[in-house]
Amino acid sequence: MRRAAAPRGGGRGRRSRALLDHLGPSPRGLLDGLAPFLPTVQRYAQGAARTLVCTLLGPSNVSGACRPASWLSVTGGAGTSWCRPYHSVLHGDNAGNSPRALIEYASRSLFGDPETAGKLSLNTTEQNAFYGWPLLAFGVAVCVWLWRSKAVRALALLLSLGPWVPVPRTEIVLPGPWRLMIKLPPFESVIEGRVAMVCAPVLGILLALALDRILRLRTRELRTLGLLGAAAALIPVLPLPLTVRDRAPVPAFITSGDWEGYVKDGEALVPVPLPDPGQADALHWQVEADFGFRLAGGYFNGPWGPDRIGIYGATPRHLSNLLRDVRYGGRPPEVDAGWRAQARQDLEYWKAGAVVLPRQDRDTELRELITGLLGREPEQVRDVWVWRVGPGQPS
Repeated sequence: MRRAAAPRGGGRGRRSRALLDHLGPSPRGLLDGLAPFLPTVQRYAQGAARTLVCTLLGPSNVSGACRPASWLSVTGGAGTSWCRPYHSVLHGDNAGNSPRALIEYASRSLFGDPETAGKLSLNTTEQNAFYGWPLLAFGVAVCVWLWRSKAVRALALLLSLGPWVPVPRTEIVLPGPWRLMIKLPPFESVIEGRVAMVCAPVLGILLALALDRILRLRTRELRTLGLLGAAAALIPVLPLPLTVRDRAPVPAFITSGDWEGYVKDGEALVPVPLPDPGQADALHWQVEADFGFRLAGGYFNGPWGPDRIGIYGATPRHLSNLLRDVRYGGRPPEVDAGWRAQARQDLEYWKAGAVVLPRQDRDTELRELITGLLGREPEQVRDVWVWRVGPGQPS
């Protein structure tokens, strides 16, 4: 007796029902629970699509698509601004990895040397390719042993070298593979040194495959030798605890609320030096004041200049650069009428109500410089010096 033919797709149907039973509540119930969040997701998706279109085609080629979006408003600075498109974020020609970086160790590795790693990386955060020569040698040996193609991973390492590749221990700089893509969106905004991180999971998989094969070797001597080789590859790159430092305390001038008598609504407080991506401690002042005042400077990505180049931090001004330079060892210039006029112009640009100098290294040089630029002595309020610069103040 012949069996009746099963309905077409019956096996798939049973598997689908089993999957739904395994998931528990019905998908409709799950969607009903997510329904309140869908409008928000839709707005962010539209904003992301707008940003992508503007990035690829440019704001001048897309009518209406690149207008400021209300859900991307940024507040808390000297004024309310809108996130507008910019065509790239420049990181410089040294954002790629030196060939030496691939065989050296990161500064916070067991065998790492901060001085060596610092010379081979953009900054401590970008030490992405420091696998160390033992681990790379171990990976090559495993590839040969297991004979698996790793062309794609090798390409990732090559791309991470950046648009220019310095030849170690020489003054020679060769064009790198990244130059082929450096002007293409979105590659022009990528920190190419990070591409090397693609190899981290690959090396992990190679290590797992090698250990699996090593543990199945026949002789104890070979197993011991293999495990020692794996240990020698991993021990040098074991991570050390991150270094920490005490954050500079927020001035009592801020925590006590005294600032309210110096900064009116719509005015900005100008800390010295201004916060930027390199040193943003003053942003904590705003947090302690529950964002009660606007702050000049900051840390974000935004357009700068007529070409709308993407930069980190607020638009640089002569006064902010001068205060930063003097704070970190620069020689104060001779204050003349030109510098005074520039200082007034920059303070007006920030809509400044008060300039605040907390106690810090070189605060004497900074106080004398600002006094010369503004033409009057500051008030000492608790643990800071304050210059009133809002409308109606002498200039």
